[in-house]
Amino acid sequence: MSRYYLRATILTASLLGLAVVLPVNATAAAAAAPASIAAPAGRPTINLSLNEAVAIALQKNFDVKTQDLTLANNKETYNSAKLEYKPTMSVGTSFNGSQNGATGSSIAASDHVDSQSVTGSVSQKIPTGAVVSLTSTFLSRSNTANSPTTPSFGRLLTLSVSQPLLRGAGTKYNLTSLRNSKISLDQSFLSYKTALINTVGSIETAYTNLILARQNLEISRQSLDLAKQTYDEQVSRSNAGLVTPINLLQSENNYLSSQNTLLTRQLALTNAEDNLRLLLGGKDYDIGIVPTDDLASEKMDIPTVEGSYRITLENGVEYKNAKFSVETAENSVYTAKSNRKPTVNLTGSVTTSDTGVANWGSAYHKVSENSNYGWSLGLTVNVPLGERTDLINYRRALNSLESAKISLTKFEETTLVSVRSAVNTVTTSIKSVELSVKQAELSRQTYEADKQRFDVGAITIRTLNQSQSDLDTARFNLVAARLTLRNAIISLRKIENTTLDRYSIKLPE
Repeated sequence: MSRYYLRATILTASLLGLAVVLPVNATAAAAAAPASIAAPAGRPTINLSLNEAVAIALQKNFDVKTQDLTLANNKETYNSAKLEYKPTMSVGTSFNGSQNGATGSSIAASDHVDSQSVTGSVSQKIPTGAVVSLTSTFLSRSNTANSPTTPSFGRLLTLSVSQPLLRGAGTKYNLTSLRNSKISLDQSFLSYKTALINTVGSIETAYTNLILARQNLEISRQSLDLAKQTYDEQVSRSNAGLVTPINLLQSENNYLSSQNTLLTRQLALTNAEDNLRLLLGGKDYDIGIVPTDDLASEKMDIPTVEGSYRITLENGVEYKNAKFSVETAENSVYTAKSNRKPTVNLTGSVTTSDTGVANWGSAYHKVSENSNYGWSLGLTVNVPLGERTDLINYRRALNSLESAKISLTKFEETTLVSVRSAVNTVTTSIKSVELSVKQAELSRQTYEADKQRFDVGAITIRTLNQSQSDLDTARFNLVAARLTLRNAIISLRKIENTTLDRYSIKLPE
């Protein structure tokens, strides 16, 4: 994709530069266009290949920009899901005080106690479902009346583990959420790919329509030239008294009709340029676009249903999404099935401690000597009774899985039908273009023969006008046939998801 970005940057700079030097180069740009399809006087043009149009769209198209941001957000969502298995650290402190007056004594003789604790802990969830915690607590205590050691210090060091044994146990269960997040990220990449395919396909279609509009305008100009030539001849003959007024009227009507058609074709060309420009990010609508490719340049091997269907299943975005839906549904079934089990948690802890030492340093070092220790081991069981939500969720998960499998099978069949239709359209369009080429050539030969016959008075002006109309129709039909073939190829590539391969476009990692 990077090489197209470079070309797009250069081309965009050329467009902006052309707009800046417009007063100087407008005449030269108009003169560079073919005479028969020249842009309106004073309007600059720029040559643009299909590859260059695609490159600009990948940088500037609004849908692609939006999809870039959506993909970035989905990456962050996946990164957030991975944080579940990152360690968590916490630190806290507390200050406490109490005062108890002795019976029959004054407050001054009372027992006044101040204490402080500083606690730090690190906990980590592991894929088996267990949560492991290590907690260290430093204690200090000051007793103003009764304690021989004031202040006194101590430390507690506790290692605890809580492991589910039935519900919520095992790596498959606990990693399901992360796997689903990864599937969602993969689907986001597929959506991004779809956006690129749709954008490139839209560019191809708009570019092809622009070629069609320019070629139709060329045909209309040629038709107008022929109609004007015939009308001028009829005017000369009418002045010499060689033709009837009705023949002159028919010739003039044909000439006016050709002018009207030309106006329509010019409007179609302007609209086609604007549509392509919008896909390229808009702006610079006053600069005409001259496509350097043509409808006849598309070459490809005649496709087969079997080959295209295989390619579609290998590359198909929607097919992969359907398979992802089945995988996600299978994960949901496994999770729902596990949630039907009773909750049985095994907990255990080991604590070492030392208290009553003279300073913080001693409290830190002596606890490692295990002068005092304790341990605990526990088991908790929770069994829901009767009809419960977990059982309902399990049945719903089974139904969703079956629905996903049915959708996958249906997609395989509908894809086959779509591929068959697309392949048949391409093969039929190829034959249609071949026939249209022959028809256009025969119509040209017929018109030239009728023109020679008309010049010697062998046929009427009506017959010649009809011959010219047939020639125009044959030429328009040829352009339309080539457009149909081009669009059929574009549609087949979109179904096969091979559109990006044609332009060597690589997806982001």
